[in-house]
Amino acid sequence: MKTLEVRLAKEADLPALHALFAAALPEVWSMEALLGELQYPYGCLLVALQEGTLVGFADARFFYGDGELTNIGVSSQCRRSGVGTALMEAIFSHARAANTECITLEVRAKNTAAQAFYERLGFVKIGRRPSFYDHPVDDALLYQKKMEE
Repeated sequence: MKTLEVRLAKEADLPALHALFAAALPEVWSMEALLGELQYPYGCLLVALQEGTLVGFADARFFYGDGELTNIGVSSQCRRSGVGTALMEAIFSHARAANTECITLEVRAKNTAAQAFYERLGFVKIGRRPSFYDHPVDDALLYQKKMEE
C-alpha cells in the first residue's frame, strides 16, 4: 500500500499541480491563478502525494464562518482509492480550525459520481444554478455541509 501525504501546497508544487489540474478538470486555471490561490490569506490549497508524486488537490476558502470548496481533483489512476476522501477530511480539519460553520460547493449536474461522493461526506443539495458551467454547458448543483462536529 502506497503512503499518502496530504499537506498545504508550496510554490514548488505549482507546475505539477497545474498539470494535474488541467488533466482533472475542464476549467483549467493559469499558473498565475494557482499562485494567487496559494497566497490568498483565507485560502487552503492542499495537495495529496503518493510516494512523492502529486496525485490530488483540493482548494477551499474560509472567511467569517463560511467555507467554500472551489476545486478538488484526483489523478485518473488514483480515483476511488481514498485520495479524495483524505483531501476532504483535511479540508474539514482546516475548516474547523478556522471556526467555519458550513462549507458550500458547486458541482456539475451531470457529474453524478461527484454528487454521490459529496453526499457520502455529509453534503446536502440546497439549490441549482442554471447554465452555470461552460465547455460543456451544464447546471451547477449547490451543496452544503454544516461543520457541527
